[in-house]
Amino acid sequence: MPWNTRFGFKVIAPLTVVLLATGQNGSKAQDGPDPDVQSIRTALKQTWDSLQTIQFQVDAYVVDPQGRRTNPNCIRTNFAHAKGGRWASSANWMQGEVIGQFVADIRENGRKMWSTSAFRGHPEAVQSILVESQSDDDRVYSSLMTSLLWLWIPGGKPPIAHLDAGGTLEAKRVDGKVHASIRSTHKGGPILIELDADHDWLPSRVSAEDALIYEATSFRRDNGRWFYEQGSELRRHGPVTGPEAGEIVPGVPGEIREGFLVKSLSINRPLDSATFEAPKSDPGVIIMDQTTGQDVVVGGQAALKARQQKYGKPPATRPDAQPIEADVEPPGDAWSTPIMIAAAAALLTAGFLMVRNSRRPT
Repeated sequence: MPWNTRFGFKVIAPLTVVLLATGQNGSKAQDGPDPDVQSIRTALKQTWDSLQTIQFQVDAYVVDPQGRRTNPNCIRTNFAHAKGGRWASSANWMQGEVIGQFVADIRENGRKMWSTSAFRGHPEAVQSILVESQSDDDRVYSSLMTSLLWLWIPGGKPPIAHLDAGGTLEAKRVDGKVHASIRSTHKGGPILIELDADHDWLPSRVSAEDALIYEATSFRRDNGRWFYEQGSELRRHGPVTGPEAGEIVPGVPGEIREGFLVKSLSINRPLDSATFEAPKSDPGVIIMDQTTGQDVVVGGQAALKARQQKYGKPPATRPDAQPIEADVEPPGDAWSTPIMIAAAAALLTAGFLMVRNSRRPT
């Protein structure tokens, strides 16, 4: 069965929402007629299409088998989406409330994508900016994924996109409660997803068989819309060995448990357009344009040398880099190459890697 290593761990990457409503003997207690699946599909479409903007900050952290947080460290992600295929995500490994390590800064404005790297040990200092042609749109997102994003847009697509791609919607009324599910495929493997009838049909549980489970534990509202407040992730895998295994797996060997908490939320409210545009290019920053195959250095080689001396020499770059002005937007049409980042070595070692796929999800 195909596996997806896009997020730093092996995950069967298809998508399914399943009805988990059977009794002890497999019988299904029903109360009234089954819900109309077409009306649920219409609600899913309206919910996604009416989402003009969303912005949130979320912390992801390791928990023990009882769901208790094991230390104050976390990965803090700031995420934004707006109509027009605009996406933005930035993440840092936090040691308490202090930034310990830069993880990612990725912005898409509907045409181009900018991906930023920082100097090691200096999360505030941009080292390089990669420019690629954007492949994502309003219903396809393939950049930095978190536990919350896997729950909200499984595999980088909202539930309605899975239905439009051939997924099957099922709904039953069990003990007076509506249970809805979608069966879909993503990169060749099955996933279980449950929709929550009480919270705008948001996915409340996503699972790839028994190997991967994302689950919402509480919800919150903003501007009349439901969204997540807290949730969890459980990843089952082969035995973890090595000196850091005790930190990565604080409970049962072969399992990694994480929790997430939404710190702030804004839905369908104005967003600064700069959120999705090219990041600031200070003197000495290297801009790598995948569309032209050329690198340029903002301010020239002297600025590069000064920046290296200040923040530490970065990996070797091509010697043909040409200087540009700091306020000039990088040339080219945009971006899309795999980028892998190790986010929080001991904290979320296997779970917070991002790979920039060159193909859209299918």
